[in-house]
Amino acid sequence: KAHLNQKDVKVGAVDVGYPVELDFDLSSEVAAGLVQVTAATLKLGATPISVTGTINTNPTPMEVDLRLKSGEVSIAELARLASAFGIAFAPDTTVTGKVTTDVGARGAINNLALNGNVSGRDLQVSGKNVAQPIAVKELNLALTPTEIQSNEFQATTGKTTVTGRVALRQYMSKSPVIDASLRTPAAAFPEIQSIARAYGVTGLDQLTGAGALNFDLKAAGPLESVASANVLRALNGKINLNFDTLKIQGFDASNQIA
Repeated sequence: KAHLNQKDVKVGAVDVGYPVELDFDLSSEVAAGLVQVTAATLKLGATPISVTGTINTNPTPMEVDLRLKSGEVSIAELARLASAFGIAFAPDTTVTGKVTTDVGARGAINNLALNGNVSGRDLQVSGKNVAQPIAVKELNLALTPTEIQSNEFQATTGKTTVTGRVALRQYMSKSPVIDASLRTPAAAFPEIQSIARAYGVTGLDQLTGAGALNFDLKAAGPLESVASANVLRALNGKINLNFDTLKIQGFDASNQIA
């Protein structure tokens, strides 16, 4: 049995903002390089996640067969860690709500096959660049060794609701395949910008205005990685935008088009 406590954790240049603790009970077969994780608790700040399974240290990279499980816990620490790795949220956002995790991870530590479920409810995303909080009532992820797939979820800010669904196939390969969709009718443009900023997308910041837009977008096809820039390049679909009040860095679109 042992206890580890790491404070001032940073991922790249991003300060995670909370201590990471690990209490564990291990047994090992030294010759075989096999470590049995009888019971372990990983604490991200105040959020506990239980870990059981085995670790094989002989291969390079080492291989694991682990199960990570939590009750219904705060999502804040998990979201902060994800944003530090450049996944799901911009680094300067705050996410609140509840999440339940039951996931198995098997294979080489740098290329894990996942199996299980992650469910979030009553999620709210806010931050200094998010004009109004963004609410997601329910978001469920089903994970298999070949695919990660969400339910159809809704993200709402002000009077704007974006309906989305996302699937990532062959995520263990060098060219994962995205299959996602986003749609909304008569959305307020500034509110769409807020949703984009919350998820780390800054390409819309050059636009200002209060116009309305309808869009039905899909992202489908192979990616070099799951980074947001690569996902955006895969987008295709239709956008109908009211240009009456739109400006591009001081460029009056409606006047110039006229």
